[in-house]
Amino acid sequence: MSDATTVLLSMLDKQWSQAQQSENQRATMTNIIILVAGTLQGFIVQRSFDKLSLAIAITLVLLGVFGSIASAKYYERFRLGMLRVGKMIDRLEELNKGSKIWELERQADEEHKKRFPRLTKLRLNHLWQMLHISISILGIIDIIIVSILWK
Repeated sequence: MSDATTVLLSMLDKQWSQAQQSENQRATMTNIIILVAGTLQGFIVQRSFDKLSLAIAITLVLLGVFGSIASAKYYERFRLGMLRVGKMIDRLEELNKGSKIWELERQADEEHKKRFPRLTKLRLNHLWQMLHISISILGIIDIIIVSILWK
């Protein structure tokens, strides 16, 4: 194995690890937000949607907005890592002419799409976003309920 290939493999591993870290951090952040959102919603229900519940509901909306923005940022960092990995694989293919890395990946992708035709169209990032947006929607619903009950 040439020195250039060894260096590229080392850098590729580093970039892949950083991309994985972004996804792990997004999952951890989301778990914390779900825990806090559940606690806030519990307070609102326990207080029977009183006037103080309005402030808690607004906090819930802001928490969902924050989660959505932070999740998008984690996804952006993940995509940067994957772009870097792709460029390094391009260079590895140049150095190792017969490796056909991209061809093998394309074949695997096609086989995977045949097994899961509908799920491959659904973007995981969109699911993460929908989760955080639903927390904001829950807060908005709480605001509406509080407003109706305390006219």
